[in-house]
Amino acid sequence: MIVPKEKKAFWCTIPVHLPFGQSTKINQVEFADGNSAEKVGRMLKYNLTDNNQNVLHYKEITAKMDCYSNNFVDFTVASTTALLDIVDIRPKVIYASQLGATRTEKNERLVDLCKAVGGNTYIADSGGANYINENIF
Repeated sequence: MIVPKEKKAFWCTIPVHLPFGQSTKINQVEFADGNSAEKVGRMLKYNLTDNNQNVLHYKEITAKMDCYSNNFVDFTVASTTALLDIVDIRPKVIYASQLGATRTEKNERLVDLCKAVGGNTYIADSGGANYINENIF
């Protein structure tokens, strides 16, 4: 198990660049600078290297993240699956682009994506109340 040395949650924010402005697709988002993986690595090292087990986890995670230093989606999938792997959770990663959802209206697209993976529940944070039309779910 990963236990931060201060035993509290920690947050890492990395600036991103939208090459096509607001019309940039999520798989086109890039990190604003070329050393984002290094920044996350330093943050993890600071928070996770207080015992030998965490040092091993830190090395595993950063090795997987270093492969994806500029693409936001690739990096976040690699880092998330690396963290989950440590606790023996190995999810099947499915990209929305693989599911053939063609509707572009946000609510309809969410419904299509949920149905495509056999889901019957969509969980969103409190911000979802600003854009989700619950009636179509």
